[in-house]
Amino acid sequence: MPIVKPWIAVRPDNEYKVYDKIKGTDMVIKASKSMEEDLIGRIFANDAVWMDFFNADAVTLWGKLLKKFYLEVFFDGVWLG
Repeated sequence: MPIVKPWIAVRPDNEYKVYDKIKGTDMVIKASKSMEEDLIGRIFANDAVWMDFFNADAVTLWGKLLKKFYLEVFFDGVWLG
């Protein structure tokens, strides 16, 4: 059972397609009320952004990414941590 975390790794130098797809969109929690910059935090010594699950597009994308992972690596459930 995979442990799934609610953040997306920030890897701009490695062309990480998931981050590239969501950066600067409303699907990411913002750093301030101005809603212009993504909130970037440190997770396990790496940068990450958090999906805004109040945004319907973010929820849809999260579901699509989880389904894609499921089709690559079969699992019976996930542990949301």
